[in-house]
Amino acid sequence: QAPRGDVVALLDVILGTGLRIGEVLALRWRDVVQDGETWLVDVNATMVELVGRGQERQPVPKTDASDRLVPLPAFTVAAIDSMRSLAGEQAKPEDYVFAARKHIAQTEARPRSRSNWRRSLRAALADQGLGELGFAPHVARKTVATVVARATGSDEIAGRLLGHQVSRSVTTLHYIERMRRAPDETAVIQAFVELSESLVPLPAQLSTAHFPSCSKREFTAD
Repeated sequence: QAPRGDVVALLDVILGTGLRIGEVLALRWRDVVQDGETWLVDVNATMVELVGRGQERQPVPKTDASDRLVPLPAFTVAAIDSMRSLAGEQAKPEDYVFAARKHIAQTEARPRSRSNWRRSLRAALADQGLGELGFAPHVARKTVATVVARATGSDEIAGRLLGHQVSRSVTTLHYIERMRRAPDETAVIQAFVELSESLVPLPAQLSTAHFPSCSKREFTAD
């Protein structure tokens, strides 16, 4: 089956937030929240692969530091909006942002599996002659870490955004409550994406025909 547009949208979420792919797949619509003018995702779970049981939603993140609220840059908000349009008005708060296709007999919403999504990504890359690129979602996560660390001069800020455990003194560890809200580096990430698009022109043969729900701008963001 042809990709539905979530190939690009999921990459835009990783590139805009630094989330792990398991954290993105675990997002429900209730986890997309607004604080004033800022949109955020509440990272409170992850998808894990269990032997003999397949994929399951683990209701706690990978580590304590992974439990966080991450602000969204504009291009990532647009990607999530595209998924909202695909879900339609019938989408419930407990439904997954990146949901699997429902079969007739299914009543419970299921997340898209990472293996299924990776196959779609490989097919999309191969279709554009980029099959030998060796691109993986973790590359986008590393890109976020590099861009933020260089822009802020702080590995700690980049680590907090990605949900890494950072070194903390005894005072910080025991006497100061850790803030769940990740540092807001949306301006840095948005500027990086816009600059990269202006420096790397879109190949003439590149088409969004396989991604009907995504604009040309969204497609180039990966």
